[in-house]
Amino acid sequence: MMAAGTSALKATWTMAPTGPSARSGACAAADGAGAYVFGGYVEQADMSRSVTNDLWRFDGGDWRLVAPAAPDAPPARLCATLAHTGDALVLMGGWDGADGFFDDVWTFREGAWTREDATLPGPRSRHAACTLPDGRVVAVTHREVFVYDPSDRSVSIQETSGAAPSSRGLHAMARVGAHSVVVTCGAAQSGEMAGDSYVLDCDTWTWRALSATGPEPRAAGAAAPLDDNRVLLVGGAARYDMLGLAPLDDVWCLDVEEDTWTRVETNAGFGPRNAHVLCRLGDGGFVVNGGWKPFVSTYDDTLRLEVASS
Repeated sequence: MMAAGTSALKATWTMAPTGPSARSGACAAADGAGAYVFGGYVEQADMSRSVTNDLWRFDGGDWRLVAPAAPDAPPARLCATLAHTGDALVLMGGWDGADGFFDDVWTFREGAWTREDATLPGPRSRHAACTLPDGRVVAVTHREVFVYDPSDRSVSIQETSGAAPSSRGLHAMARVGAHSVVVTCGAAQSGEMAGDSYVLDCDTWTWRALSATGPEPRAAGAAAPLDDNRVLLVGGAARYDMLGLAPLDDVWCLDVEEDTWTRVETNAGFGPRNAHVLCRLGDGGFVVNGGWKPFVSTYDDTLRLEVASS
């Protein structure tokens, strides 16, 4: 088993302009230049929370409201997935914050939302998804792997082989290389946290378990690709017997080729949180928005993260 290594990376947090209201559990997608954020749990000044269905875009410097909350948008939700493919955003599944879970697929193109005919294998939330170079979107749920194909707007269950992750939700996921995705951390339906990592080859649809150890088990962290072989993991929440959910402010780097985790040295400025979003920007930096400090407050901030060799 490979232990965590000494960091060869240093990261710097800086504040960016605020945009979306305080929220957690939103979903996000990078488009190669900026990042989109949809929905989530919005917290009001009196600390009451409600779900929303607005769509925002961060261009690296400023936010823009792309589509306000509206009746013709997808129903308000959190714990969904958003992916960018071709000329469209693809929204799949989620939770309405009460008793409702979604199996729907929506696309956003040319300023308008469209409900697609395809549906997910069942109502799904707390899943994760990534876009492959050919435009297909791969999603990993607590039950299966499924693929959205934009060429015919279909959803199909994908059979896999190899050492697959245990059933989990609120896991972090990111693409590595041209044809693989990484799944790390998450929580079982029992609430037990995981800290293990797996790579899925999307050419052969074979899972490979990594042996590296590093981050403590957690759920609702966020991941994004650093380069073809490395993925950043930011924050999340651990579970402690006496304290319950404990938000985290750490940054880790997973190298899937070396099978190693390294803790990334950072400056102060990033408050501990989970249920935030993280995307890589076109200029090589990263953006984090929102998140939740469990049972204390919801963040309304936007931060940029710049990573360099130390």
